[in-house]
Amino acid sequence: MEKILYTNVSDSGMEDFFAACEFIRKEKAVKKGLHKEGELYKTLTAFGKSFDIRYGYYEEFERESTDPIPLYPDFQTTPHYTDEGHPFVTQMQDMCEHGQKRSHKLYDECCGNCIHFEQGDEMIGRCANNKCKTQN
Repeated sequence: MEKILYTNVSDSGMEDFFAACEFIRKEKAVKKGLHKEGELYKTLTAFGKSFDIRYGYYEEFERESTDPIPLYPDFQTTPHYTDEGHPFVTQMQDMCEHGQKRSHKLYDECCGNCIHFEQGDEMIGRCANNKCKTQN
């Protein structure tokens, strides 16, 4: 790769450089904050139920360093069930005591890697294990 050395930059050249840097800084500031906390990202429908996905933060410290991100429901804290009584889960949710990995090569023990996970819309699915089913 060829190195280019800049020497003898005129004052007007430096002004142009700093003006370009300021423009880039302002552009980043405009892009940052595209979404507000609580704003609707989208509504997902899975197995006959709809869930609003809103922008927010998983951890309080994220407020200082990043824009809000889409937050998926926390079905472990607030369970929801299909009409048949199967619990809704997210792919990244920790596997329950009845979980079984699809492969011994998978090290991540999350619902998305469980043989009982049935994919719904995006990262929302349901647990098809009858041991997890509620009595209707």
